[in-house]
Amino acid sequence: MEAESSAFQLLHYCHTAKKEYILVGEDETQAPPTDPRVAVAVLFPNPQVDGQTLRILTSAKCGFKEHDVSTLLFFYQNRELPMADYLKLTEERESFGYMDRIKVLELLQKDSAMLTADRQPVKRPLDGGQSTDSPALKKPKLVLDSEDIEFVRQVVSRERTIPDDHGPLSLRSTTKTFASILDLGRSRMVEKHRKPTSGSNPRPARAETRHASSKPQPQAKPSSRAPKTPESRIPIIIVPSAPTARLTLWNVKQFLGGTLYIPTQKFVDNGDAKESRVVLERQLRPNHPGGVRFPRTYHVVDSADNIKPEEWPRVVAAFVTGQTWQFSSWKVKDPKHLFVQVKGFCLKYTDEPAPGEVNNWAVVKLDIPRGIRHNDYTAVNKFWDQLDAFILKDKRRVFLD
Repeated sequence: MEAESSAFQLLHYCHTAKKEYILVGEDETQAPPTDPRVAVAVLFPNPQVDGQTLRILTSAKCGFKEHDVSTLLFFYQNRELPMADYLKLTEERESFGYMDRIKVLELLQKDSAMLTADRQPVKRPLDGGQSTDSPALKKPKLVLDSEDIEFVRQVVSRERTIPDDHGPLSLRSTTKTFASILDLGRSRMVEKHRKPTSGSNPRPARAETRHASSKPQPQAKPSSRAPKTPESRIPIIIVPSAPTARLTLWNVKQFLGGTLYIPTQKFVDNGDAKESRVVLERQLRPNHPGGVRFPRTYHVVDSADNIKPEEWPRVVAAFVTGQTWQFSSWKVKDPKHLFVQVKGFCLKYTDEPAPGEVNNWAVVKLDIPRGIRHNDYTAVNKFWDQLDAFILKDKRRVFLD
């Protein structure tokens, strides 16, 4: 049965009467979806007739501003989350703003007779029964004669802005703007780092050079160990190259860097190009056991072909698909020996078994829900905790010594 009431009013009824609505997918023979954004319609219980339902399309307007039904229901299902976590889950789709969130939560607690669902409140008559629209109660308009207008114009023309500490931030300032402040800073930096000309007096030499002893100083013994470059201190993470894998170069930055899992297929459907290497920048928590020298930058690749033999000690983690052919071009091809030198991980959905030979390997399984994204951070924190412990124990000489 099609609905005559708005979806917002029906959701209010479900909320106050402890009723449940049912999401309908494209194939109604399958199990109903849990995410309103993938549903095509929703069945609300009929407040007027017990046992009947009202069907509303999720693409229809919900009755609260211009939001559609799917946006309203997705917010309702995640209303207990903090605002920042809710916005992460929206994945740049339509979402409720902060003030809309407060308004909706307030309306859901109201009585149905007082529910306005973003309509203007009805004006109530005064005690005497007289409506507030009566001409006698309207405020008189301010009327200025020509002399008053001319006087105000002359006062404004004589106004002058007094310079003070707030001048650069004044909206009426025309010379002191942020752009002029940036230009001033650039000119000062240029003057500070400008090299002295031939006519200028160079800075006097340090006293140590004038009083240096004529006796030859013993030279330091050259070290047989080559100095480490910043590149040699960047760990490498390998992910599968197959687009059907749970973690690829398309979505690794959003997952390990932003604690949000987005299926690879979405990037493929959008035509997004895959990078040859992804750079992850990570913030360490205070009092991290690795100290200030612990790696914060990581390189992620999906092929071992370009990893040189001397770079293999930098490989710290590998995400696997359970197939041994994944290691055919690796320096170490036997999983039993590989996962002694590299920390192995397998990302999978909670409701699916470990793929291939994963259960026979020394691999850490990272489980994520299939349709709920606000728990992704649990798997990401587990990954970093396991990897940090591995680096501190088995890769200290590579990155920390």
